[in-house]
Amino acid sequence: MILNDFKSLQILGNTAIHLLITQKSKLEMKLQNVIFLYLLLKTCLFFGQDVDRPLRIVIDPGHGGIDSGSRGEDGIQEKDLVLDIAKRLIAQHPEFDGKPAEYFLTRYTDTLISLEDRTKLARILQADLFISLHFNDAPAKKASGVEVYAYNQENPYLKQSIWLGHLLEQRIVSLTHQKSRGVKFANFQVLGDLKDFCKAVLVEVYQHYSRLNKAISNVLNMCLFC
Repeated sequence: MILNDFKSLQILGNTAIHLLITQKSKLEMKLQNVIFLYLLLKTCLFFGQDVDRPLRIVIDPGHGGIDSGSRGEDGIQEKDLVLDIAKRLIAQHPEFDGKPAEYFLTRYTDTLISLEDRTKLARILQADLFISLHFNDAPAKKASGVEVYAYNQENPYLKQSIWLGHLLEQRIVSLTHQKSRGVKFANFQVLGDLKDFCKAVLVEVYQHYSRLNKAISNVLNMCLFC
C-alpha cells in the first residue's frame, strides 16, 4: 500500500514537473515570438523610412589646401574653382533626375582631405551617389571637352555608375557646348573605395582656364543636376 502510494506520488510529481517545463517552454516561445515581432516591426519601420528618404548625393570638390590641382595662366586654381561650383550647386538644392535630393560636400573650405576620408564620409552619410569634380587646364587654347570616369573593374554598381556618368556628361555638354569625350574607365582611388557601396563617378572638364568665363560657371552651378 505504501509502495503504491509512493509510485503514485512519483508519477504525480513527474507529471507536475513535465507541466512546469511545458509551460516554461511555451512562455519562452511566446517571449521569443514577441521579441521577433518587435524586431520585425522595427526593421519594417527602418526600411520604410529609408525608402522614402531623398537621394543622398555627396559632391567631392577635388584637391584643396596645399594641393591646388591644375592652375590656369590667369592664376585660377582647380581647387578653388571646383569648391566654388560645389558650394553654389548645393545651395540651390536641386532635384536629381526628377527626384528629391539632399547634398553634402567632402570639404567646405580650402582644406586638404585625404582620399580615404572622402570616401569614408560617403559611407557614413549612406550616400546613394558620389560625384568627384575636377577641372584640367588644357594646354591648347582651343582644347575643351567633358569626360566622366567610372571604376575600371566589374562591381555591383558599375552599370548604374556608367548611366550616372552618361547623364552628367550629356548635361554638362548641353549646358556648356563643349566637346563630349564620353564615359571612360579608370582605377581612381575614390571610385575603387566605393565600388561595392554606391554609384560613383569622377567628372573631368577640360577647359583653357583663361576662356572659362563666369557665365559658363554660373550655368554649370545652377543647372547641372536639374
